Amino acid sequence: MTDEPKSLRDAQVLQQRLGMLHDEHIAPLTLLVEKIRRERAGAIVPYFDPLDGGTNARVLFLLEAPGPNAKYFISRNNPDETAKNMFELQRTAEIARRDTIFWNVVPWYIGDGRRIRASRSADFDQGRPYLEQVLALLSQLRAIVLLGDEAQRAWDRANPAISGASIHRTHHTSPLSLNTDPVRRQRVLDLFRQIAANLRQ
Repeated sequence: MTDEPKSLRDAQVLQQRLGMLHDEHIAPLTLLVEKIRRERAGAIVPYFDPLDGGTNARVLFLLEAPGPNAKYFISRNNPDETAKNMFELQRTAEIARRDTIFWNVVPWYIGDGRRIRASRSADFDQGRPYLEQVLALLSQLRAIVLLGDEAQRAWDRANPAISGASIHRTHHTSPLSLNTDPVRRQRVLDLFRQIAANLRQ
């Protein structure tokens, strides 16, 4: 199975990944995404990536909202620089992919096809019940990583009940955030390495 930065731009890779959506570890999360799509008629809600840990994941990476290239999956293999940064940072930190999963505090695309708009408190409130449902499916969680100010603000607003998982706050992995600031990038990498070490204990 191809697992490289931006590999989901390849139609064959995309079809292979779509064919895995009902594998045992990912099926409950696939059903949740399809439920959200029904309840939010017309919303673009990407699937969880079956190459990730699914319901067995031990680390949840929580972002703000899907970008324009996340039409099919929330994935480190999406054809954009944010996903590429995430792929490279996690590979360098040696966090096993099977231990990870991604979600957005606003699960649906909130742009106009050209650019994403800023998320609002109302968006966070509408996304909160789904965040809680995701957390309920992830019984193995040991760490939750809040990536960027908006994910952190949404988490604090929701104040979800969670036990057994540590909460970490760091920078968003967008190119605007990391690609021109090596200090920020190093901070994120250091945190990811700390999480990887904790998972090995």
